[in-house]
Amino acid sequence: MKVQFNRPLKALTGETLKEPTANGGTKEINLKEVCSSALATSQEGDGPEKLQAYQLAVKIVGTDKPVEVTAEDIALIKKKLEVYTPIVYGQACMMLEEN
Repeated sequence: MKVQFNRPLKALTGETLKEPTANGGTKEINLKEVCSSALATSQEGDGPEKLQAYQLAVKIVGTDKPVEVTAEDIALIKKKLEVYTPIVYGQACMMLEEN
């Protein structure tokens, strides 16, 4: 299945979630950022799982187009996303399941 990772995450009010930047501004938080970050920074898993997570993070970050992912990839992303708050985790899981 293909997933468009460039979609912004929203607050419960419907406003786009934002985070502060180093220069004092803000930037939108999107599915690409939370998924690639969760995959690339997780300490959990054995060697093969860490390699799969790294390769998937590189694949997601490497394009603005929809990314072909497997059910196994989606399961791994969801597992790694568990470090986030319910608003991010829940929304990201729903976006991943839409396809």
